[in-house]
Amino acid sequence: MKLKSALLVVLACIPMLANAQCEIQVHLVSVHASNESFNNDTHGVGALCDVTDNTQAAIGTYQNSINRRSNYAAIVWQPLNVGPIKLGVIGGVVSGYQNYLIPLAGAVASMKVTKGASVHLLVIPEVSNITPTVAELSVSFRF
Repeated sequence: MKLKSALLVVLACIPMLANAQCEIQVHLVSVHASNESFNNDTHGVGALCDVTDNTQAAIGTYQNSINRRSNYAAIVWQPLNVGPIKLGVIGGVVSGYQNYLIPLAGAVASMKVTKGASVHLLVIPEVSNITPTVAELSVSFRF
């Protein structure tokens, strides 16, 4: 059921993204603000596709903090530029933590390091009874 719900969200985005510029995103590592034992090797892969100049649709999968497979669909909105860094927020849904989809929300900072590559830092606030505040690092490559 979880996977079906995530796939429906992804399929609903396809017409909007048909002519979009996209990037492959590689999830590298996370750091949790807790003394508890969480998986920090949150490797995964996703896609970021331009919707507007400062908005992207994001879909993907990763090994989550509690060593389960998570799938997500979200919108990234980065309207602020501070020098070479774009700042904004992400909102969407993610599977793999409970027996149903849960909201995904956080702050995002991105910086282009070459013409086709960017580095992203995502900070997600604590979600009670699921995960503490977490920072996640990823890279993306435009194609």
